Amino acid sequence: LSAVTNLLDNGLSGWSTNLSPKFNFKDCFAISENGRFVFSCGHPDYTIRLCDVANGKPVEVLRGLQQPSCLKLSKCGSVLVVGFRNSTVGVWIFEKALRASSRTNDKMHGFFFNSKVIAHELLSEQGRKEETMRVDKNLIFVNTLSFCCGAIKCIDVSIDLDTVVALTYSEELVYHSLSGDFFARVCNVRADAVFISNESVVVVDKCNFRIFSMNGELLRKSNINDL
Repeated sequence: LSAVTNLLDNGLSGWSTNLSPKFNFKDCFAISENGRFVFSCGHPDYTIRLCDVANGKPVEVLRGLQQPSCLKLSKCGSVLVVGFRNSTVGVWIFEKALRASSRTNDKMHGFFFNSKVIAHELLSEQGRKEETMRVDKNLIFVNTLSFCCGAIKCIDVSIDLDTVVALTYSEELVYHSLSGDFFARVCNVRADAVFISNESVVVVDKCNFRIFSMNGELLRKSNINDL
């Protein structure tokens, strides 16, 4: 919380006040594992920003044609997923956290190695020059996942389970493999937040929470007031 407070006090206070009423503040920012950087979306100019907490200034700004509606940083701090209103999800690697995470998690070592190769291929296919992959680049684009559903409302990602899950404004719960082709959808899921917990998915609204398996089966439903 102090990181966000410092950031807003140092020049981005207009971001929270200009945030679209359709978006939720909690879904539009993430803090790096070391607390030095804040990722944000929901800006009027459709940008995704990586800002330094110390001075509130952008370190890197990504611009696109589609409006980002939410984002989430993986628990390891190395993968950023961003949901868009056109039902796609962009995947980026946060380079500053990449090496530290790879040293402590054998599962991620192979994923990140492959991701860097994929990033080079995608950039070359788009006709970009090699210098766009300069060593000081903080966010490296990896892939775009097509969810084929409504606009993305909120999102979560798990490296260990190789899964991205999202809630949409069309009341859908959608699963997509982070590095593969697996896709699943559960309809009529009205909720305000989604989390990947161990080997299940938890969705929460104001009155209750539901637990789904990783293939979309409803495992449990409880009223929050009964807990």
